[in-house]
Amino acid sequence: MEILLLFWLAVSTVQDIRRREIASWQPIAAAALALVGRFFDGTLLCWDTAGVMALGGLALGLGAFSGGRFGLGDGAVCLCIGLYLGLSLSLTALVLALFLAAPVSLYLLAVRGRPAGSAIPFIPFLLAGTALTLLLN
Repeated sequence: MEILLLFWLAVSTVQDIRRREIASWQPIAAAALALVGRFFDGTLLCWDTAGVMALGGLALGLGAFSGGRFGLGDGAVCLCIGLYLGLSLSLTALVLALFLAAPVSLYLLAVRGRPAGSAIPFIPFLLAGTALTLLLN
C-alpha cells in the first residue's frame, strides 16, 4: 500500500507544480483505496482511523478558510496520507513536510523576492515528508 501511496503522491506532485491544483477525483479514489485496504486488514473501525478522519477534516477546514494559503487539495492529500499511514505516521509526515517547506519558503521570500503570503505547491513536500517517514520507520 505504501508504494501505491508514494506513486500517487508523485503524480499529484507533478500536477501541483504544473497547475497549482490536483484533479478532485484523485484524493477521492486514493481515499477509497485506503479505506478498502483498512477494511481488509481489519483496521477500518479503530480509534486510529477516527483520529485520521478528524485530522483530515481539520486539514480540509484549513484549506477552506485559509484564503488559498493551504489548498483544499493539500487538505485532501493529508487525509489520504493519514488513511494509508495511520495517525502517528501521518503526523510525522506532515511535520517533516512543514520543516522541509520552511527553508524553501524563506529562500523564495529573501532571495527571489516573492511577496509574503504567496502560495507554493505543498504536495511535493508532503511526498518528501511521507517518503522520509517511511524510510525512517
